[in-house]
Amino acid sequence: MQRVLVILAVIVLVTVSLGVGALTANWPFWQRAWAWHAADGGWPQQLSGPHVVVRGGDGVPLEVHAASPELTAAATTAETWLLMRVRGAQVDAWFAPGFDAGTLVDGRALTMAVLAPLYARLEQSHPGLIDQPVGAWLDAWRQDARGALTPRALLELVEGGVTTAPAVTPLNPFSARARLASGPGFHRAALAVFQPGNGPASQAAAAQLLASIASVIEDRPFAVVLQENLWTVTAAGDAQLMLDRRNGQAAAHCCLRASAADWLRVGLRAAEAAGAASGIRTAVGSGRVLVIGPERALFWAGNGPAPSGLEMLLH
Repeated sequence: MQRVLVILAVIVLVTVSLGVGALTANWPFWQRAWAWHAADGGWPQQLSGPHVVVRGGDGVPLEVHAASPELTAAATTAETWLLMRVRGAQVDAWFAPGFDAGTLVDGRALTMAVLAPLYARLEQSHPGLIDQPVGAWLDAWRQDARGALTPRALLELVEGGVTTAPAVTPLNPFSARARLASGPGFHRAALAVFQPGNGPASQAAAAQLLASIASVIEDRPFAVVLQENLWTVTAAGDAQLMLDRRNGQAAAHCCLRASAADWLRVGLRAAEAAGAASGIRTAVGSGRVLVIGPERALFWAGNGPAPSGLEMLLH
C-alpha cells in the first residue's frame, strides 16, 4: 500500500509540474486572453506581454493650432479624447483634458493602416511584388488555391471597411482566432483563420500574412521592416508593437501604440500611397478612426462610437 501511495504521489507531482510548466510557458497568452474576455466594449484598454520598440525619425514637423469651430463641434458630440486634422500644411486639433499630440494611443485595428504605405515603399525596391502570387513566399500555400492571391488582393481586404476582429472564444488556447488575438504563433494562426469571405477575422489574418510576406521579402523581422522602410521616414516618435511571444513575430493586425501626431502622419503617408487622385477613405477600429484624402488626414480617438460625418471635415 505504501508503494502504491508513493507512485500515486509521484504521478500527481509530475502532473502538477507539467500543468504549472504549461501555464508558465503560455502565461502571455492567458494574460491577454483574459484581457480580451473581460474587455468592456470589445477591446482591452491594454494588452500586456512582450512588445518591441519601433524607432521613429524624420516625421514632418506639425505645428498644431487650436481647433476650428467645426472641429470642436464634431469632437463634443461624442466621448472624444482627441481629434486632429491636417490639410496641406495646416494642422488643427481638439484635445480633452490630459491628452495632447504626444499622447500614446493604441491604434487597435488601425494598426493595419500602416500596411498600404509600407507596401508602397517595398514596391519601389521590389517592382511588381504586389501582383505576384503569395504562394511564392508562404510555404504553407504553395500547393493551396489561396497561394494564387496577391498582396494587392490582401491589401484590398485589409482596407475594406470596419476593422474589428476579437476572438470569439478568447480563453480557448486551441482556437486559431484566440491565438491570432493573443499569441503565440500569429503567423500560423493567420494561416488557419484566413478564408476568403470570412469577414473581420480574415481581414486581421490577411494583415498578419502581409507582415509575414514583408518579412520573407526583406529577410528581416516585420518590426525591423516596418521601422526601416516606413516608421523612421514617417513618424517623429518611437512606437510599440505587440509580439506573439518573447523575440517572436510582431502583430500587424492590431495594437500598435504611437503618438496621436504620428497616427496623423501615418494618415498622410497612406494618402500619399493611395495617390493624389483618390477619394476619401476611412479606416475604423473600436474607438479609433483614421480618414485619409489627397494631402490630408484626420485622426479621432475616444470611447464608444465616433462622431458622425468625420469625412466631411476633410473637405
